[in-house]
Amino acid sequence: MTHRLIAVITAVLVTISTTALAGWEYTAKTSAQGGEQSQAMNSTIRGWADGPKSKVEFVSAGNPMTPQGSYLVSKDGGKTIYIVNPREKKYSKWDMQAMMDMAGGAMEMMGIKFSTPKVEKLVDEKGPKMLGFKTQHYRFRTTYTMSMNFMGMSQSTETEQIEDVWTVDELDDEGLNVWLNQQNMRTGNKELDKLLEAEMGKISGFPLKRVVITTEKQADGPAEKQTITTEITSLRKASPSDSEFTVPSGYTEQQMFPAGSGMPQGGSSQRGGRQRGGQDDGENPLMKMMQQFQQGQQ
Repeated sequence: MTHRLIAVITAVLVTISTTALAGWEYTAKTSAQGGEQSQAMNSTIRGWADGPKSKVEFVSAGNPMTPQGSYLVSKDGGKTIYIVNPREKKYSKWDMQAMMDMAGGAMEMMGIKFSTPKVEKLVDEKGPKMLGFKTQHYRFRTTYTMSMNFMGMSQSTETEQIEDVWTVDELDDEGLNVWLNQQNMRTGNKELDKLLEAEMGKISGFPLKRVVITTEKQADGPAEKQTITTEITSLRKASPSDSEFTVPSGYTEQQMFPAGSGMPQGGSSQRGGRQRGGQDDGENPLMKMMQQFQQGQQ
């Protein structure tokens, strides 16, 4: 169950992840086949990048953390990211590291351990032209065994992940890192994530297409396979205004993690308005995602 929760959190990673015409406007689609949480991973986004500034809008998404019309904004190349919900006029700091720390804590509580982790780069070659750009093709293979020992229940799952990435070097706007960083796979296990980070750091350029095939096999069951494809479907030069990359004045900040969750808390306030407490924590996007995940397991 926790493995599926991590997949849903990571799905947010695949729903995201760019003067005269100095910047870029692009659209991208993510589709998933197989697996219990595939629907949460399907999304279409529209993005803008101009130097270190970035905006990623969710045109459609199956994950409650990123409802239709919400968007991510950053002005520092993805070092600081906010998720904005125009319908509710609220925003939160987007902290994927905190989310993965939460997943890691849940795994520790349930006695989940990783063993024999290995990440290999299998291919590094010239790829086909995409959207008029020359590409570089990479292929990685990640394997590990995940065991769980919780309340008298023991389970072991062997995982193999084959990831193909096609990148282009000409797109060097720092703001595109928001897209790239959201695409990088994380598991919540520090040892394995360090291996992944070291290998993925060898990728050069902005990813135009990514295909990840994950195969999981438990000792007492058949193998399960899931394929996730993320692809830039359009890309053009653009000159977005600075207002595209800011949280609108008057929007209320809410915490991604509610009080008492064990996660770090920051002050909640209203931009351009009065101070406000955390009474909206029950409506925060992470809790919505958790509730949907729990309902899917019933």
